[in-house]
Amino acid sequence: DERMMHPLLRVPPVDLAPLPDILTETPGARVVVLNALKGVATDLLKQCAGAGEVCFDIGMLEGVGGIRNMLEHLPLDRLVFGSHAPLFYPESAVLKLQESALDEAERAAIERENAERLAAP
Repeated sequence: DERMMHPLLRVPPVDLAPLPDILTETPGARVVVLNALKGVATDLLKQCAGAGEVCFDIGMLEGVGGIRNMLEHLPLDRLVFGSHAPLFYPESAVLKLQESALDEAERAAIERENAERLAAP
């Protein structure tokens, strides 16, 4: 997050463009991409999601109904809970879940089930 970087230590965002090919070449890899839902084109996110077992955390997702809006582009099983703590208040991520009009099954998937699936042997 460039907003949290010291002016003398700025690093560019990670380029996700190579990720779909890497996932295709590495079957079985389980990847969680942190903070990608701010500033990455939805077409690239879709390509990544279609190439392998990759999820994106909601920590940097912004805007009213942000999770519901992202579900128009990504399948439910590709989103996981993330708070970007300690730089953001964890309660902010909880509020994202509340205000996005998710049903219980969707909320449970994002809060824990998707991450449990990724962590399972």
